[in-house]
Amino acid sequence: MRPRLYSLLAAFALSTGLLTVPTAVLAQATKVVPGPVDKDAPQAFLTTESGLKYRVLRKSSGDKPSPRDKVKVHYRGTLVQNGKEFDSSYARGKPTTFALNAVIPGWTEGVQLVGKGGMIELEVPSELGYGAGGQGAIPPNAALRFLVELIDFQPAPPLPKPGPVDVDAAKEFTTTASGLKYRVLRKSKEEKTKASDLVILHYRGWIPDPQNPAAGREFDNSYERGQPAVMPVAGMGIAGWAEGVQLIGRGGMIELEIPPHLGFGEKEVQGIIPPNTTLRFVLELLPFPKPGPADKEAPAEFTTTKSGLKYRVLRKSDGPKATRTSAVRVHYRGWLPDAKDPGQGAEFDSSYARGEPIEFPLGNVIPGWTEGMQLVGEGGMIELEVPPALGYGAKGAGDTIPPNATLRFLVELLEVIDN
Repeated sequence: MRPRLYSLLAAFALSTGLLTVPTAVLAQATKVVPGPVDKDAPQAFLTTESGLKYRVLRKSSGDKPSPRDKVKVHYRGTLVQNGKEFDSSYARGKPTTFALNAVIPGWTEGVQLVGKGGMIELEVPSELGYGAGGQGAIPPNAALRFLVELIDFQPAPPLPKPGPVDVDAAKEFTTTASGLKYRVLRKSKEEKTKASDLVILHYRGWIPDPQNPAAGREFDNSYERGQPAVMPVAGMGIAGWAEGVQLIGRGGMIELEIPPHLGFGEKEVQGIIPPNTTLRFVLELLPFPKPGPADKEAPAEFTTTKSGLKYRVLRKSDGPKATRTSAVRVHYRGWLPDAKDPGQGAEFDSSYARGEPIEFPLGNVIPGWTEGMQLVGEGGMIELEVPPALGYGAKGAGDTIPPNATLRFLVELLEVIDN
């Protein structure tokens, strides 16, 4: 299943060449076939309130997933109009794993209707699929049919909650020259955010009740989605946000009252926020992630493989290891090693600095990564020294990696995804 959301980090990796054109490795997949269907499986589809049609082909007494869970499935997708297949994990020979709330709405709703080990057929109307835009082999306004086997799922971690408020937090709002009202709920020891910064933040927003502005109709809440927002201050679509986040530093929390001219103005927003509406937000700026700890007995010296890749495992793990055809989710930083101190140098990329890990097929990256990430288990950390022949070679990459450059990477393998 192709997610509708595309990571900014993956886009960056594509632009720098970290992700390369898929190789013939993927073409070697061994096809598998769907499992059996119950003899008494219904012929007719049921229709939910949203318009999704479904029929359970194989019942299961297993638990059912929730929207935030990560599911492992086999599936086949066809166009209702002509039966043409546009995607199939069976054809690729391996199941796919993804967060259930990161795909089209028809899947998010439909896969929750079957238990672990079960099979379901979905007929997804366009508005619960890819809509008027379509995607790839899927034309605009297309109804889709999916056969899905729910192999397994991993429950999502508990939802985050807002952090504590300072005991001496201001009760009254201060008004800026622009008309923005704010009160700092939790001070930060970090320097204040700048307009050029990238921020990670959790937030909730509501339309204040005239009788009790601290309450009202909530219209958005990142805590309930379990995923903070990552965005550049300069790219924030609400002027009141861009001004407000610059009043605190990372780790701080602020409440904002945003007048219409600093919010959405005269526009109506998706039928949720009326024109000329004053908005309230609580924003919590989160610290950027940092690499986890290394083992005390981690080797100081590198080991060299036959290919010329140098590596040292900084944190061992008994977790599963990736193969060439696995997808992985990692945090990493990369730098051009200094001649006098290779452990230091000019950093050219960092998922830590962007605030989000990146996920990609391991067979689609530079050879040094493909080889190196198979040397550590899930949960482990490794340092790689990649010679030019296993990196970007004589061409380099963009303006940041010169030709024939040796590269250093610190990588934490957060998850091995078997797809």
